[in-house]
Amino acid sequence: MSESPRLDHPLDLALLSAYHDDALDPAERQRVTAHLAQCAACRERLAGYATLGGAIRSDTAPSPPPTLDARVAALQRAYPPGRRTGPDPAAAPTEAQAVLPGTWPIRLGIVAVVLAL
Repeated sequence: MSESPRLDHPLDLALLSAYHDDALDPAERQRVTAHLAQCAACRERLAGYATLGGAIRSDTAPSPPPTLDARVAALQRAYPPGRRTGPDPAAAPTEAQAVLPGTWPIRLGIVAVVLAL
């Protein structure tokens, strides 16, 4: 864009967006139309709205990267079906988990006191 509308710009950008969306009453629409006839920055911004809206409404999906198929295939070979990737939830608790369960507030308090010294 050549320049952005200034803070003291006579046209609110919300009106410009509503103009693009055809959501203005006739009087507001006439006001924006008159402004656009004199303001290159707003005409350029309005053209940007049209470009962006067209891209959003288009039916074409972005193409995946060409390496995606190879990466997915490599992951499928590395993690075949049935292979666990994490700890077995049915396994017995570790020694650290089994030591005095439910006493973490006390242990946390001891650590806090030691750190405060």
